[in-house]
Amino acid sequence: APGFSGWSSEFTTLCDEQLELLQTTVPDVATAVLFFRREHPSTGALEFIPLAAYPNDPRVWIAGSTMSRPTESRVLPGGIPAVWILPDYPFLSRDAQLGFVSADGSLCMPIMFSSLIAGSLVLRRSTNVPAGQEWNSRDVHRVRIVARSIALAAVMEGRWLSAREQVRQETAILGS
Repeated sequence: APGFSGWSSEFTTLCDEQLELLQTTVPDVATAVLFFRREHPSTGALEFIPLAAYPNDPRVWIAGSTMSRPTESRVLPGGIPAVWILPDYPFLSRDAQLGFVSADGSLCMPIMFSSLIAGSLVLRRSTNVPAGQEWNSRDVHRVRIVARSIALAAVMEGRWLSAREQVRQETAILGS
C-alpha cells in the first residue's frame, strides 16, 4: 500500500462516496470511519490513521470517544494504535476477516490486500438501536462488498502511484 500521505484526491473522493453509499444503504448507521495502516514517522510502530469519515463532521468517533480534526485538512489527526481498531492485530481469525462486532457493538470490516490487513472500516450504530442487537447479515454483506471495493481501489491507486514515480525517476535520469 502506498504511504498514507500519498493518496490521490480521486481515491479519497472514492472513499468518501463509498462511506456515503453505506450511510444510505445500511439502516441505523450513525458513523462510518475508514482507517488505513501506516508506520509512525518516528517510532515505526504500526498504527491506523482515519482517511475518511461519514458524515463529514469535524468530530470523528474513534473507539468510544471523539477526536476533532481541522476542517481544512482531508487527513484526520493522530495515529490510532492498531489494537483499538483490530484487537488481535496483526493477526485475525478467518471469521474476523469477514468482519466482526467490537465490544461496543460497532461493526469492524478489515480492508485487506491478499492476506495483508491494510485498514479497517468501522461503522457505529445510531443510539436508537437497542444495545446488543445483532447486525443484519445482509447489511454485513453490503459492508464487506464496500470494504473489498475500497481495497481493490487502493491496490489500483498503489500501482498508479508506483508507475508515476517510476516515470518521474526515468525522466530525472534522462534529464541529467
